[in-house]
Amino acid sequence: MDEFDDMFWGNGDTTLLEKDIQVFERAFELLCKSEPDSIDYAMYSAACIKEFDIILGQSRHVLKFALRPYCTEKEKNGITIYDVFPMAFRKKIISLKDSKRWIKYEECREDLEYEDDCNFAHENLKVFPEFINDAKLLLKAIKDQNDPATVI
Repeated sequence: MDEFDDMFWGNGDTTLLEKDIQVFERAFELLCKSEPDSIDYAMYSAACIKEFDIILGQSRHVLKFALRPYCTEKEKNGITIYDVFPMAFRKKIISLKDSKRWIKYEECREDLEYEDDCNFAHENLKVFPEFINDAKLLLKAIKDQNDPATVI
């Protein structure tokens, strides 16, 4: 494995993902307690949006590492962000429903680039609890996949 492989596939460390999930969960909790027109709401909204984006990136990154043993050379060279979650389903790391939800989250993230931060958070409050739960489940699946003791 060369330096490019390490940059692309990562090392499978889930520490940052785990911390980012905790930060997102706390920011969302505080966002829900804030008045919509307050500075706190704007601050926690921005934190949620940033963590949403970071968790998506970290999830793809560590999931790619978990997928590495299953990839052919062709797959390694052509994998895109939209391939990661369906490939994880095909390799039985996550369910088909999970894969579709993660793709939906990726689409939400792309919409974020064109929307105002507070508007995005307000419109997606219903998605955030599901996203937090999905992120925790994905973290567990990745940890299980990376743990040689859990591989059958």
